[in-house]
Amino acid sequence: MRIGKLYTSLFTALKTAKSAAFVRTVLMAGVLLCGVRASAQTYVSYDNGSSQTLSQCENLGATSINSKLTASGGTGNYTWTVVTAPSHGSLGGFPAGPTASGTSVSPTGTTYTSNSNYVGTDAFVIQVQESGGSTTALTTVNVTTTGPNLSSLSTSGPAYFCNGSGAPITVTSASLAAGTYTIGYTLSGANTGTGTVTVNVTSSATTFTTTPLTFNGSTTVTINTITDGGGCVANLSSFNTVTSTVTTPPSAYGVTIANSGHYCSGGTGVAIGMAFSDIGVNYQLFKSGTPESSPVSGTATSFSFGTYTPTGVYNVIGTNATTGCTTA
Repeated sequence: MRIGKLYTSLFTALKTAKSAAFVRTVLMAGVLLCGVRASAQTYVSYDNGSSQTLSQCENLGATSINSKLTASGGTGNYTWTVVTAPSHGSLGGFPAGPTASGTSVSPTGTTYTSNSNYVGTDAFVIQVQESGGSTTALTTVNVTTTGPNLSSLSTSGPAYFCNGSGAPITVTSASLAAGTYTIGYTLSGANTGTGTVTVNVTSSATTFTTTPLTFNGSTTVTINTITDGGGCVANLSSFNTVTSTVTTPPSAYGVTIANSGHYCSGGTGVAIGMAFSDIGVNYQLFKSGTPESSPVSGTATSFSFGTYTPTGVYNVIGTNATTGCTTA
């Protein structure tokens, strides 16, 4: 019988009572009813409510969620269990409890860990139940994981680069948002070491240069981490590597200039050439940074670029036809 109907029945009984004894009986029933209402059961609930949020960096590892699961009410001695598991991570420490009774009681050892390099949203549902009673409560924890999104990433670099210069490495990622990042890398092979460089990403392809490499031979550049401006770190696997060969720039030989660079007015000019040249190296004459000749292939001997009359400072740049290394 419902409480409202029970009260109505008691009131009707009092109105129609024909003896004092019956009235006393009805009044006693009312007292018992009030006693039942005064001792009504309390229910367990989450202190933070039925819906909560958790924000974190990617690759953070196991994050404690004990404080998210604080509960009160009921008879205490709570036990926490997983109702719905996360789709992009894992939970640890469940089932948790039972704990000692009390108000605002939290479990111990409960954690959430997002999947490696995952960036995005996730959610899970946890139930708390009082061990001494029958009431339960649910809370949904909505997770937002932020950091460099490397769902698409590739690296590239030249097959050769020159001794004494840094290796230019290009990182291409359609998923990496525009912003400032710190790239951590290691060198192995003929050159070894570690380094970091800060880059400003404005498009899908960004190029950075390593520290100068001073030993000839095959050298591998491995990108290990990319950290965003908020300090969130993405760890890269070993396939993000570039292997190039460090080579010596072409040998520097003397530039020959006839008559010490002088010629008479009305003359044909001054002959400019190389005192020696290497096969496999292309030589080009410049005046004040502007090309004055087409590239000339080395001959393992001397050669002339021809005769020139314009006044200026001339120099020659030799470029290895295979490696692209240059010597001025």
